[in-house]
Amino acid sequence: MSDYWMKLYIEILDDPKMALLSDHIWRRIIELFLIAKKIEKDGWLPNLKQLAWYLRANVDELESDMSEILETGIVVEKDGGYFIPNFARRQNAATPTERWRAHRDRKRREEYYSNEDQTEDQTKRLTETETETETETESEDAAGFFNPAQKPLIKAFTEATGIYAPAGGGNQTKKWHEAITSLIKARASPEEIIGTVRDMQDRGLSIAGPWSILNGLNIYRSKQKGRNNKPEQITEEQVLRSLNL
Repeated sequence: MSDYWMKLYIEILDDPKMALLSDHIWRRIIELFLIAKKIEKDGWLPNLKQLAWYLRANVDELESDMSEILETGIVVEKDGGYFIPNFARRQNAATPTERWRAHRDRKRREEYYSNEDQTEDQTKRLTETETETETETESEDAAGFFNPAQKPLIKAFTEATGIYAPAGGGNQTKKWHEAITSLIKARASPEEIIGTVRDMQDRGLSIAGPWSILNGLNIYRSKQKGRNNKPEQITEEQVLRSLNL
């Protein structure tokens, strides 16, 4: 069952691809985002007739709209269907870093509008403090929530995905702890974690946390084993050398 809401990034206001569109097409794209979230198929959309039914639109008129939208690249045709690139990734739960940045931006606006006489030096100090706090927040895993054996795997996962471990306790930290522990029991190396993440990304799969790659690790290992067991190609030169020719 799908959620009752979706994430819509405010950066869309500055996107030149959206800014140059007519109001009608702009609205149509937002409607497509809503349908993609409603059906929860990682950014895949229904066919034209089904879309027309969802939107209560005329099929011919909608086909014209889709042709214009496809030119923007916001929606693409893929494997005979319509697809919104990066939609699934953008709908993932916010990372601790994203939540902190949102909090920081709110505080910055509050400071700005509540004290118009704030000096340039005060603003500079506020920005520097926020930057330092953000860095501290992203590295909070050193505060005792994760043991030394887990940290190399967490670091590799974060480098590959950009997703940081939780900065505090609670259910999310527990979920991370259990997933990393499972990876340790599976004897996963940092290199395997990075390889698994890249393999899943190449296949268009969503990654919300280290638990997302547990099955992907086995698939990655099978692929690596298959490559390692591939028969060596013997060249003509090697055959002649073996025959002393």
